[in-house]
Amino acid sequence: GPEGPPPPLWQSTCLKAPPVAKMLAVYGINRPTERFCLYRPVSFLHHGPCGALTGEALAASKDHTGDGFIHMELDKDAPSDVQGLRCRGGIAYEVPTTPSYDPEIGQLRMISGDGTVPYSSLKYP
Repeated sequence: GPEGPPPPLWQSTCLKAPPVAKMLAVYGINRPTERFCLYRPVSFLHHGPCGALTGEALAASKDHTGDGFIHMELDKDAPSDVQGLRCRGGIAYEVPTTPSYDPEIGQLRMISGDGTVPYSSLKYP
């Protein structure tokens, strides 16, 4: 490798935290924000005669051969509203009318994230 002292930007001083006494998190709110996805089984691959899975996955299955996996895809026919979240194409979004817990006031409030991060993560203490 290269010989001699490390370049100035790689010295240990650049790895220390800056002398900041207070940091303020600034973020937006009330933008449609992805919170989770809804999936449905599309095929079932069983383990074999002794380890075959049964129940809903098997009943919904189109394919009963293979080695023990349930193949899933986004449920594009999911309801349009699930617990205050707006669902589109199998993706559930927070919207301004979604109940979300606010730790500062200790209760639910109608609010959503910034379009990238869900509100509950933005408000994490």
